[in-house]
Amino acid sequence: MWEKVATHPVVPLSIGVFLSLDTAGNVIIKSWVLLLLWLWIVVDLGLLIRKRRWQRQIKFCLFSLVAGFTATIMLEVIHFLFSLKLNERQVNTYLHLSANAYLPPSGDLGTSLFTVTNGGDSIIARYHLGCLVNLIVASNGMTVENSSSSVQGSREPLRPRGDATTERCLNASRINNSPECADVTLQFVYVLDAQPEITNTKLFRFRTFNDHGHLIWSRHPVGNSGSMTYLGDSPCEEFRKRMPSNSAHDR
Repeated sequence: MWEKVATHPVVPLSIGVFLSLDTAGNVIIKSWVLLLLWLWIVVDLGLLIRKRRWQRQIKFCLFSLVAGFTATIMLEVIHFLFSLKLNERQVNTYLHLSANAYLPPSGDLGTSLFTVTNGGDSIIARYHLGCLVNLIVASNGMTVENSSSSVQGSREPLRPRGDATTERCLNASRINNSPECADVTLQFVYVLDAQPEITNTKLFRFRTFNDHGHLIWSRHPVGNSGSMTYLGDSPCEEFRKRMPSNSAHDR
């Protein structure tokens, strides 16, 4: 009975092709299934070669050649499936990274808190935060632009599905005098636990402006370029235009 079933290689080959095209599901289980299918094909091959009236050396060489070739294909398919799964984790983590900015009651921009949350399904092993001041305009006319700062790297990993880190990375203490508008880019650089050799970066952009004496951070589009510099593109430009022409300028 087994010999009748095993002498139909179309069955294991069809199942193998289906598993290769269906990239969803558990890769570990698929790998074991592919291994069993390969064993099925090898047994089928051995039964077919045994029936032939060839010299023993020819049978042995042919069996070894075909078995090795099919094993190579199987390993390449498993590698392909694992690569897809790892890439899926990268995309999942990137899409589910979120950030928020909070201004303390004192209104001091330099002590603003930036929180990044890992809402994905993978562990972020290492990370660090950086802030770039695209443009800050104070009520006294002073401006700061293209000024960057960063904080020390992570000490603990970010666990999946909700773990977060909060840091002060905005070095804007030079503007502590009634800021009118601030445009800041938060840079989050991270490495997944499953792929420590790949470094990823996600940018978040925040803006706050003086609304009747109150400052509240809000999200602002990063832009199509994905660059951390926004020359002439800052929403705070309109506030700078209102200032006297002799306003102080700081880079």
